[in-house]
Amino acid sequence: MEINERNVGNLYRQFLALLGKTMAHTQEKLAATAIEHGGLIWAIDALEPEGHGTLLYVLYEVLSGTWVSAIGLQQAQGQQLIEWLQPYLEG
Repeated sequence: MEINERNVGNLYRQFLALLGKTMAHTQEKLAATAIEHGGLIWAIDALEPEGHGTLLYVLYEVLSGTWVSAIGLQQAQGQQLIEWLQPYLEG
């Protein structure tokens, strides 16, 4: 099996995103970043492992580098993404 830095990085970000929801200090880190910078900058990475199947979306906050959440979808559907992101828009 061949691996490269990009593949390892993608797997690592996915892992951190999945942990992000359960880590108590995530909210504190995001709050501190919002105070320091006057807000948060959200970004989403998406990938389709093996070129087929479930799409994996990973949400992170750019300024702090905090991986926050992930969702797997069979296909890109706007409404599902909106519902997934809604709690972060409200926070």
